[in-house]
Amino acid sequence: MAERPPTLYYCCEICGQEGLKEDELRSHMLVDHIEGAACCPFCDLSEISADDMLVHVNGVHLDFLTPDNDRGFDCDRVVRGKDGVGGGSGGWSPSKENEVGACGTSRPNRNYARFPFLEASSLLCDNAESPRKSRLSLDLRSVPDGCVSSSNNGVAAAVNGLTAAAEDVQEVNCPICGREESSPAKLEEHVNRIHFDLTSPSLPLSVSPVDGVDGVFRCPLCIRHFQSGSDLELHVNMEHRDILSPSKTTPGDENSNQRCPVCDLTGFGNAVEMACHIEEHFDRKPTLASPDLLTDLSADSLLAREIERQEHEARKLQEQREFELLKAQYGMDNNGSFRDQSIKNMQKAVYAGEMSVADFYNRQVELRVAEMNGVDDGHSCSKDLIPKIRAICLSNNNVLAVWLCTTVDHYAATYGDKGWGCGYRNIQMMLSSLMHNTRYNEKLFNGENSVPSISKIQELIEWSWRKGFDPQGCEQLGGKLCNTRKWIGATEVVTLLSAFRIRCQLVDFHRPTGPDGTHPELFQWVAEYFQKQEDFKAPLYLQHQGHSRTIIGLEHLKDGSFRLLVFDPSHNRIQMDYFSSTASAMNGMRLVRRPLGAMKARHYQVVAVAGILETEQEFKQNKILRSVRIPREN
Repeated sequence: MAERPPTLYYCCEICGQEGLKEDELRSHMLVDHIEGAACCPFCDLSEISADDMLVHVNGVHLDFLTPDNDRGFDCDRVVRGKDGVGGGSGGWSPSKENEVGACGTSRPNRNYARFPFLEASSLLCDNAESPRKSRLSLDLRSVPDGCVSSSNNGVAAAVNGLTAAAEDVQEVNCPICGREESSPAKLEEHVNRIHFDLTSPSLPLSVSPVDGVDGVFRCPLCIRHFQSGSDLELHVNMEHRDILSPSKTTPGDENSNQRCPVCDLTGFGNAVEMACHIEEHFDRKPTLASPDLLTDLSADSLLAREIERQEHEARKLQEQREFELLKAQYGMDNNGSFRDQSIKNMQKAVYAGEMSVADFYNRQVELRVAEMNGVDDGHSCSKDLIPKIRAICLSNNNVLAVWLCTTVDHYAATYGDKGWGCGYRNIQMMLSSLMHNTRYNEKLFNGENSVPSISKIQELIEWSWRKGFDPQGCEQLGGKLCNTRKWIGATEVVTLLSAFRIRCQLVDFHRPTGPDGTHPELFQWVAEYFQKQEDFKAPLYLQHQGHSRTIIGLEHLKDGSFRLLVFDPSHNRIQMDYFSSTASAMNGMRLVRRPLGAMKARHYQVVAVAGILETEQEFKQNKILRSVRIPREN
């Protein structure tokens, strides 16, 4: 039976409370930091408790509404006539700290503490939430004598006292900042504008600007001024709405600034949507602390996860093995060479009874000599095949005409290059033909009629790369071919011959042009090549995916179709000996004939010898390989 996982405890990342299980942590965040969080209506402070918000508002924004003691209110200390009543040493006199600034805000003086009617609790909602704008509004004319609400009873009492005193005296003082006003109406206007509801001056259109303020109504939040109270009210409500009038929230949502406490993401429609978002943070973590989740994570689910992990690792190992096998198939693992593979496969042939021990040692000596001289030992070469093939083709009644290259020898794969040496063997076939032409022989062999071995061909291709030919192919093969089993293709054939100043044409048949994936344009191009009247006709190098062959000619049949004649390095010397006998000659022709329906590879490349690079400019231009694409793209 599976062992129960240990209980995990979490710590709140916001307040630091520790020892919470996962469900307790979620409830703690929702209650204490989301639903129970208050938001200051005057600044961006949020996500604190209601008690902390009360201290913040009283200490930062509404200090003038927070009494320090409970001394009673004395109208004589506030209302002062022309004869100096209430203006003694015990009276209140405004200082510079109480004067209204340019931006409309006032700096409080601690003498306001003697007015107990200005209790901060009267400015807060009944449930100790953030202060509402409606509770900050004060209309001194709307409260009759003896009818005072619980939220502003102290202010109403002060107003009643001010109204009664105004009948006997002409000048009144502001109970908050001590500003002198000529009438109770102007005092009401001053209190409403400066100290209470900044967004609702409550001034009739006929009221004149405040005396002593340059004859204009100044915005309490910026430096703009206006000629009427209605314009000022419109400006504040429009331009400073986000500061003084927080947007209303949905029922049950006490935080007007919805913000994720984990990632600070905002823009949630309601608390439920934000709670779902917070759940996603915890879903990404191990959920082993909740008893309900422990029930879900049973032994079966844990076993399923382990099986999935093992399957993932098995797939990864399988992909790695397949990649290594693919590298080994193309010789890119840098393991083995022509000589190493020759000895290894000849030993297997001895064990299988295909080769005697004496032959094994004789071949080993011949191989060592060939590698030292750089000349092929000739064990896989079949000569004088072109005249025999021509005679067989002309004897066939279904053949109207046959075109063949001038001469070529067949080179088959041996013990040392089976599976990867087809490109090198086809190069040997091309060189065996070119060596019979004087111009090409002088460029390639300096008059010597010898075909290089596979190891020598690898050295010559590296030599061509060092001379600057085909830098992209050099990079692709890592700049190294010697003592490897790396595959080569048509581009390496062009690189090698171009380095010996032999002009080559690389033709790309990049897609099928006939039905069922056939390449009729390839056959037509080969027919045009062999039908040209020339003194010397070299064979064609044919490359397709995974293999290469040599085109030695083609037949024209009575039905108008063409049939290619190709030499394949995979056919051994015994099979090529079929042409030595009339009885087995037709079996040999089956090996070399390729009709249109048998050539269905998606992509073919053909290399044709096209002369000599006479000038130095042509020699340099051919260092960058270029191909002709058929069919041509628009």
